Amino acid sequence: MTGSGSARAPRRRSARRSSARGSATRSTSAPREAAVVARVLPQVRDIRRIGSAAIDLCLVADGRLDAYYESGLNPWDMAAGSLVVAEAGGAVQGLDAGPASRAMTVAGPAALVDELAAALRRAGA
Repeated sequence: MTGSGSARAPRRRSARRSSARGSATRSTSAPREAAVVARVLPQVRDIRRIGSAAIDLCLVADGRLDAYYESGLNPWDMAAGSLVVAEAGGAVQGLDAGPASRAMTVAGPAALVDELAAALRRAGA
């Protein structure tokens, strides 16, 4: 991951990484989101929910979080957070390597974003 515009290696405490995830506000999507989390959790060190998409994305840009994903992200959070991640040298995309969208936003170092997006696809996100 990168911070302050220069590249640096992600902090590693184990072979698995920490990811943050957002939470859609629609209760009808909660069972599906829970199933995705249950399938992804064994592949990562931890999944955290901090509460603000913009802050989560800033923590990714700063290197305090390894990666981030969320469906249903508000456009203002996506715009602000994506800019910060991109300026720090990170990647922000959708599930299929296309642009991030309300359907799904995945952010982090480019290689890790691809890996997380693949895991999310396998999990049915």
